[in-house]
Amino acid sequence: MTKTYFDVTGQELSPNLREQLEYFDGDVSRFNKRVDRASDDEQRTDRALRAITSCMWGLTIRHFGFPYETPALAYCQKGLELAELYFNLVGPKILAAAPKVEWYTVSLRSFLLASLSNQHEVRTQFADYLVPQLQVEPMAIPEEPLHGDLLLVIASSMRSEPMNVTQQLTQLGNSRKKRPKLLLQAFHALQNDDQAKFTQSIIASTDRFVNSSACENNVLLDATAKLESVLVGLAWEKGWQDLDFPFETAARLITHRSIGIAP
Repeated sequence: MTKTYFDVTGQELSPNLREQLEYFDGDVSRFNKRVDRASDDEQRTDRALRAITSCMWGLTIRHFGFPYETPALAYCQKGLELAELYFNLVGPKILAAAPKVEWYTVSLRSFLLASLSNQHEVRTQFADYLVPQLQVEPMAIPEEPLHGDLLLVIASSMRSEPMNVTQQLTQLGNSRKKRPKLLLQAFHALQNDDQAKFTQSIIASTDRFVNSSACENNVLLDATAKLESVLVGLAWEKGWQDLDFPFETAARLITHRSIGIAP
């Protein structure tokens, strides 16, 4: 039976767009078939990144309410499997903070996938690869470079042993950029058990995201706030499972509830 897809305005999607969305529904094992056929580690690395992106697409489209049959957890588990492969292949370069090494986007997505599927030990393994010397790679632009500092600060709290992020905290504290400072406020509120401040900061930072060049409303994968979603995932683990966000904020946050993992 042909599925019917509607956009956020209630308009039925064109057959072409519907076909694109349907690509991500189905057996997730096919996402790594091209990875398995790779001829060398460089090709395997590139294909693993693309396959992780496919898993994130499936998860994002579920978040926006499209009628997928594939369980959200399947996307999380397959994405983490591919992320483990990626970090096993590229981990030594990340640890050495090699120039142009791709770490930011894959780490951000992997942390989110792990949080949503409660794979905390796997998330720790990923975080242990990160070092303070890392800079946001050119491929991750238009992400604000300070978001790399913010992600390292967050990752330090996930590691088996914290790393020295004094420089990152100083740079974030001295910055005039609003979203990174709001995200840092949310992180500190999480650490200080200040649920009201956390909620307020997430709402404000998500609003900044929506009005930034990083948000692409016509590309669903780029229409969600990943950093904010990671922090909300950490809040969920803390027991803050009834955070009250306005619709405009909740629509941008991929959460346990938004993808149907939790009621």
